[in-house]
Amino acid sequence: MNSLQHAIAGATPATCRQLAMAGASKVSVTRMIGVRQAHVVRRTAMRGGEPDLAIEAGYTGEKKPMPVRIRRPNVKKPAVDEEGRVHGHFPEHGTKIWIHNHIYDGHVMLGFHRVIDSNKGYRQMPYTGKKNVPAKLRKDYWRPMAVIEFPDGGLGEVGRSVYQKLREFKKRHELEWGRENEEEEYRLLNMSRRERGKVLNDQRANVIADMAAVLGGIGKGNKMWMVDWDHLQDKEVMIHKPGTRLTLPLKEDQQLTDMLKLKFGISVMEGGGKKFVDWQAIKDMDVKVKKTTVTEEIIPETEEEKAKWAAKCVTAAAQGTQMRPKKIRINKNYTHEMEKIEQWKALHKAKIYWAEEQARFNAKEWPENVEHVLGIPKLGEKWPEAALDSVPAEELVAPELLAEPVPEAATEAKA
Repeated sequence: MNSLQHAIAGATPATCRQLAMAGASKVSVTRMIGVRQAHVVRRTAMRGGEPDLAIEAGYTGEKKPMPVRIRRPNVKKPAVDEEGRVHGHFPEHGTKIWIHNHIYDGHVMLGFHRVIDSNKGYRQMPYTGKKNVPAKLRKDYWRPMAVIEFPDGGLGEVGRSVYQKLREFKKRHELEWGRENEEEEYRLLNMSRRERGKVLNDQRANVIADMAAVLGGIGKGNKMWMVDWDHLQDKEVMIHKPGTRLTLPLKEDQQLTDMLKLKFGISVMEGGGKKFVDWQAIKDMDVKVKKTTVTEEIIPETEEEKAKWAAKCVTAAAQGTQMRPKKIRINKNYTHEMEKIEQWKALHKAKIYWAEEQARFNAKEWPENVEHVLGIPKLGEKWPEAALDSVPAEELVAPELLAEPVPEAATEAKA
């Protein structure tokens, strides 16, 4: 290392200025003290002032390592409200489904809130042609047509399932028109594009008919169905699983171990004086266990079962014994299997608030679990409770339509 290199290696601010004044080449300064410090030397020479970044003695041109900051993950415990519910988990979301319609074009939108969200609303509107889709959602053109409510608390999951089915059927009405009725398809195909778009936009009647179907349990995966526990309150049902896993009179761990050894021939790993089950080895067995079946109902219900039961009672009485219905425990953990039995199924209760009483007649028939109420209150008002069947006719029909008819004798006398 020559004298210039020694001078640069231990350069101070004053030395940097002297080197710059002496005409040290840019290349030599860059090689010895780095690009950043060479810039400082050059800037010092131009301005004639103290450099902002002083070159420390023994600097070789390498950058100093920055301190590493270790950020801990911001994991917060879920906030729990006074009722014990976890923040962000709303089981009541979906208990009310709002159905809005366009007063002129007949567009229908579904949502969970009183106010329409424009972004989500446009996703429900199909493109049926130019000028057939509104450029913006004006509040004075939209009004609530009906509100579906599930009065039993915590049925948001059921409401979301109904909402999904209604959206699915509405989309199919818009895209699969004319599949079942050839005359309707021929009529739509012979319209102009603008007229056909207006007809497809008006989905009010279809949505009301879909409401009756979905609330009646139609549709794969519809969660309107439940187990009728009121029907089974005096009875007890047992769910059998294949295999001997649930019948061995042993503790759970010993029961599973012995079953694997004796029945399935699967080896059990032993270590540390304890027995461990090889869960990967019993994967096929777990799949088999999931296929649950339900036993035939013990207590007679149908006429045929009652006849068989009466015959058994007569035989038992002749032998001097008495027949009693056998009761076994209910296992509510297998509700999804019990819902498949027709005589054990029931539909959740639903209530529909209508803006117009005549709108509900667009459906051919309504299931018994649906209650109809006239009137949708404004924000802050109380929801009506009187069902349409219990409302007097004077409140549903105009007074002039309820005028007493003139007897035939009176009309003849006037004549």
